[in-house]
Amino acid sequence: KGISLAHNLFLSTTLSTSAIILMVVQGCERNFADQRLLQFEIQEQHNLKVIRATLAEIHLKSILEPGTNHLLYDGQLVSVVYFRAGYTPNDYTHPESSSDPSYLLTHSPEWAARLLVERASAVKCPNV
Repeated sequence: KGISLAHNLFLSTTLSTSAIILMVVQGCERNFADQRLLQFEIQEQHNLKVIRATLAEIHLKSILEPGTNHLLYDGQLVSVVYFRAGYTPNDYTHPESSSDPSYLLTHSPEWAARLLVERASAVKCPNV
């Protein structure tokens, strides 16, 4: 219910009438049953579209809308980003170390995606 409330609150601050919930998952997730259960519950009980994506997929398919910082995933407005992955260093690629912090953003799609999401106006669950 909380994700649905966050979705509705987000929409109330935009001019849009529709958006998606983006569920961040691991690429080779073995513990997907509870995630799918929650996905189907959100879709069926609240009539909201939920898309599952890895951080690498988010990096490839997402942009921030200029001027609003709305996150667009595959052209669709994202209201809530629900993290089911991205909690541990194992969820991110670790290129050769460098003393330059921006190195990770240009050489790790997962870190670049995480920064993009954190900069976005979408509600993050859990938030940092």
